[in-house]
Amino acid sequence: MHNAFLIILSIIGFTLSAQSDSSAVGRVNYVQQVSLQANNEGNGNTALFFNSRRSIFIHYGVPATSENTSSDEFYSIHIPGDPEGFPILKLHGERKVFSKVPCVLSRQHCIIEDTLGAVNWVIHSNAHRLLGSFDCQKATGVFGGREYEVWFTYDIPIPSGPFKLGGLPGLILEARTFDDKVSFTFSSIEFKPYFPQLIRMPLSGKRTNMNYTQFIQACDERVENIKKELKAQGRNVEDMHRILDTIELDVNN
Repeated sequence: MHNAFLIILSIIGFTLSAQSDSSAVGRVNYVQQVSLQANNEGNGNTALFFNSRRSIFIHYGVPATSENTSSDEFYSIHIPGDPEGFPILKLHGERKVFSKVPCVLSRQHCIIEDTLGAVNWVIHSNAHRLLGSFDCQKATGVFGGREYEVWFTYDIPIPSGPFKLGGLPGLILEARTFDDKVSFTFSSIEFKPYFPQLIRMPLSGKRTNMNYTQFIQACDERVENIKKELKAQGRNVEDMHRILDTIELDVNN
């Protein structure tokens, strides 16, 4: 397997020398399953396109456009959509991640910049499993307040993985949380000298110049202002909760 991948790396290296850094040379396909309240709009097929310098994670399970489904005259349920699949761009060397998310701060989706792979991983060198044709090792760490178990391979020395996960000395091919609320199951992997997918900044969305913590704080403040506006309009508590539930679909992405 190592010899085969050295050949692949040689092809990738030649390709990268002749093409832009934004050209993808590999793709991992995952099945995402998230069972967190108000945060499952990206479930289904997802993919990570990568080269040695950068990668981009895309949700294929989201609608291309946002939709509002009216339930009564007081509120509507907002289903966020994006033709780009809410991409998450990772710059490996710079250790930066840019994620497009729905938000209540703008009529557009927002783009958040943060640090990539800020996880203190523990590598379990004696735990191995085969995913596809790749020998993978187990690692555990805490990200976003949840403990993850991931399987990565040294055969592909790319410090990336599904969602915002990364920072290991190899590509993460599978991941799940210990509480089984979040999982990214390996489906397949393929290499080509060139993929039409470009690994670049989202084509639409508003740059917030905030990290994720600052973004959540700003969204919380916005939600509090909306609560006050609804209360001033004389809405009852039930109506307020229904409306705010739909807003939190945007806040908790």
